[in-house]
Amino acid sequence: MTKHLPDLTSFKKFKTSKETTSRKILLVTAFVENGTSALALLKQSQILGQFLSSDTLIIVADGGLDVAMNLGLNPHIVVGDMDSSKMPKSVLESLSTIKLPVEKDFSDTEAILMALLGYIDSDIGSDIPTVSSQVLILGGLGGRLDHSLANLGILQRYNHVVSDQGSIVEVIGLLDGNNFVQWLEPGVHTVNKDLCPPFNSIGFAALEEVKGVTLTGLKYSTENATLMPLSSFAISNSFLDCDGKITIAEKGLFAIRTL
Repeated sequence: MTKHLPDLTSFKKFKTSKETTSRKILLVTAFVENGTSALALLKQSQILGQFLSSDTLIIVADGGLDVAMNLGLNPHIVVGDMDSSKMPKSVLESLSTIKLPVEKDFSDTEAILMALLGYIDSDIGSDIPTVSSQVLILGGLGGRLDHSLANLGILQRYNHVVSDQGSIVEVIGLLDGNNFVQWLEPGVHTVNKDLCPPFNSIGFAALEEVKGVTLTGLKYSTENATLMPLSSFAISNSFLDCDGKITIAEKGLFAIRTL
């Protein structure tokens, strides 16, 4: 199929000023399991709560409009083929909308990330500093399995994307009412104190064989272990305190925090 790229016109209203070098974006998907709890987790977290500030750009993927409105969020832009939202036409007409074709080679959620990179490339001049967009995806897990797997792939691929002009899109995680999922690149990662409560469990999953995995400060520790693809070896761990560390020697893996 031929890829149909999004029209970027609606993003021009939110053009980044010369003084701004970073922004936070809350991307709401069409399925957010236990959405009320997810919103409560956002408000409780000093770090993730930054994605509910007055400066946050809220973008919804098609049926995510219904989710956002039901949660009391006021979206700035709706992106999608409009085959999922049940909102009245009058509501859609009151918002900036980027209409996508139904038949395309990517999801509405991925189209938003593509548009953000394209908007940054095409709509800021060379005299404006590099823009870094931190994106938190609300939902995207549960419901349709093919969508859930695709969204995990999006988290891995868009964990840190740099455009040809040097602008950055960084998807920091997927959050719903039960889970917070991050992609961890090779290196040493600290379990952040702000994210421990109320998450009681943490597990890790790899897409391919990952060697050199060391866990410390958790109930079940490992040293220089090998994690096989989608293995149950590293699931259902728990926190001893909030100073846990995860060291990854190569490749990368998912960190999954669960209530």
